Amino acid sequence: MNSLILPLILFLSFSGDNAVYSRHSLKSQGDIEFFVDYSRFLRQDTMTYCEIYYLLNLKTVPYTMEYGEKVRRYSIDIAVTDEHGKQTFSHSNEIEKEKVVKRQFLVDLFKIMLKPGAYNIAITMRDSVKRKKGSVEFKLATLDYRERPLVSDITVGSYLDTAKTPFQKFGYSLYPMPSLAFSKKTDSIYLYAEVYHLQGDTGKYVMNYSILNNRGNYVVSIKPVIRDKKEPGYIYGSIALDKLVPGDYTLLLSVTDLATKKTSQSKREFLYFSESAYEDTAKLQSFYFFIDYFANSKQLSIYRHLKTYDDSLAFLKRFWKTKDPTPSTKINEFFIEYIKRAEYANEHFHEKNTDGMKTDRGRIYIKYGPPDEVKHSVFPLNYREKEIWFYHRGKELAFAFADIDGSGKMVLVYTNAEDEHSIPDWHKYISNEDFQ
Repeated sequence: MNSLILPLILFLSFSGDNAVYSRHSLKSQGDIEFFVDYSRFLRQDTMTYCEIYYLLNLKTVPYTMEYGEKVRRYSIDIAVTDEHGKQTFSHSNEIEKEKVVKRQFLVDLFKIMLKPGAYNIAITMRDSVKRKKGSVEFKLATLDYRERPLVSDITVGSYLDTAKTPFQKFGYSLYPMPSLAFSKKTDSIYLYAEVYHLQGDTGKYVMNYSILNNRGNYVVSIKPVIRDKKEPGYIYGSIALDKLVPGDYTLLLSVTDLATKKTSQSKREFLYFSESAYEDTAKLQSFYFFIDYFANSKQLSIYRHLKTYDDSLAFLKRFWKTKDPTPSTKINEFFIEYIKRAEYANEHFHEKNTDGMKTDRGRIYIKYGPPDEVKHSVFPLNYREKEIWFYHRGKELAFAFADIDGSGKMVLVYTNAEDEHSIPDWHKYISNEDFQ
């Protein structure tokens, strides 16, 4: 497989470092974020040829420094098992050394051929720098080759050209959008599908595609196209999105064989969003999904092993409810206070490529709130910073942070809090006089 750098236009479906995605998209669980979508096509009368697309958020893949360059090392594995648990396909793509560049996302695909039946697909991405991983698992059934006529799945994307890529079919490359999210900056949604089992080699069939809103009402319809059965049975098309308002939609493709009057349909759900309106929602969602500072080890293990987006949402709804001091009301005061602290941490404690809320100072601020007293100082010889936070509420607590290697990263070196840890040689960075 050759990983493909997405065209600039495709980046427009993302907001900052956070990927925007439809609730119908298959999103990974774990530290490495990626999204999966697939399209099924009929081959050799009964076989299903399946393209499984994935979109990887490179910002979630750690890197290391080698000879002055930032590089990533990671692997992408797929395993396919049938309904009896027998493995029918597996593949591992090892990225031994990839230079870190400014791009944030890459897209690629797996191509597999399946006999009729039901399958379980598991995709895992692992990095070999910090041993982080992300995974997604889903079920897939092959196309019903007996259906007449039959329309394949719809592949959707926001960019179409004639470049030779892994996605090329019949002279064109449609760049898929596995997140199934399209921004208002996207002029059109592009589609690809195939038609099979039309009766006879002569005659006509009617093809039309439309967009429906989440209430099932038609909001955009393309004038029906009458095609000759002698024409190639593939479809490239596009629909302008300028008439849509942000929300969830369904792209519907219908094909009617005029000889039999029978119709086959295929659909694909997608999200249409406004970047400006989505920024606040995406930020709140990132807070909602981050429970590391409040969950115990058992809860974190359960959460990180959930395989579907809906299961994660159900778990998080229960989890945040347990933290609500007034569960009988609609307002969760604990979560609101957490957001305030996280936003403050992101604004004041950001360190290079790390969000403020995920730094040591950010963690302590979110867990314990604003300190009652702060002492700033520097190391006499190298002028590296250090600071101590004091809390005088209830038990007296102290948290000492220091820039121990000159990188600007403030590390928690000492604390007397029971649920935090000091480093073994903390006295090298903090003296007794610092606590006076």
